[in-house]
Amino acid sequence: MEDSIQSKLIYTNLQLDNASEMINKGQFEQSYKLCLYLKELLEKVHDLSDPSFSYAFFRLAGLFVDLGNRDSNLESSQIGLEIMESNSFEHCLTRDSYYYCLANAKGNLTQSDSNNYCKTDVSKIERFSEVGSLLLKATMIRRKNKDVLSPQVMVNMGINLYLQYRFSEALSLFDKVNCMGLDIPESWVNRSECLALLNQITEVFSIQQYKEVAQGYYHASVSSEFPYDWQNNFFNKAKHTEKEIEDYCLDLGIDIEDDKHLDEQEYQSLSEYRR
Repeated sequence: MEDSIQSKLIYTNLQLDNASEMINKGQFEQSYKLCLYLKELLEKVHDLSDPSFSYAFFRLAGLFVDLGNRDSNLESSQIGLEIMESNSFEHCLTRDSYYYCLANAKGNLTQSDSNNYCKTDVSKIERFSEVGSLLLKATMIRRKNKDVLSPQVMVNMGINLYLQYRFSEALSLFDKVNCMGLDIPESWVNRSECLALLNQITEVFSIQQYKEVAQGYYHASVSSEFPYDWQNNFFNKAKHTEKEIEDYCLDLGIDIEDDKHLDEQEYQSLSEYRR
């Protein structure tokens, strides 16, 4: 009987690795089906208090959350969150890791409802605050233990702040991560989208900021962390942004290649009100 349980655990962990690899390759539908199968398999294990099985179950929850984020799959995010909230996982996971993963799960569901930036939704702000609180708890525990704050945690905190329109705080975190020279494309993408949204809200087309938007998309387009389709998508976004800059400069008679005088040219082209 013991051998049978151990074999099932080994098989489950191998399949969890396969599901994770599928996500990295952009095979989201196949990974989701495999995760659903593994969920059914693990739920047949009556004693999830066993640390090995409990940790496998938590790994599965993390994959559901990752799929929810990568594939905009709300159902997958919800399944991951339900698993995380169904068990404290205290015997197999540190509290800071639990808070961090729970924040990711809740953040996915909140972000999916944030496409309309012009609509004010108090409940949405409250949900963002909850996510931010969980990330802060994880951060404080790590600082107390004198652990180095993970760059990925900084990125997630930046995304949470950006979606609350706290642009300067978000950009500061993204810049800190990007200066580390790591391959974390989410930081570049969200920095670009943060700058683009800032331009949209202020209704001022800043050429220099839009150049940085394109630069961020170019960084994401060569990241080994993204599947090819995503790389191609961000490359096209970068090219589209550059075309917008060219058209804008052409309309205003600004020389896009003259970086030395670009700020002054752009400034002079604005109305007195805009200045």
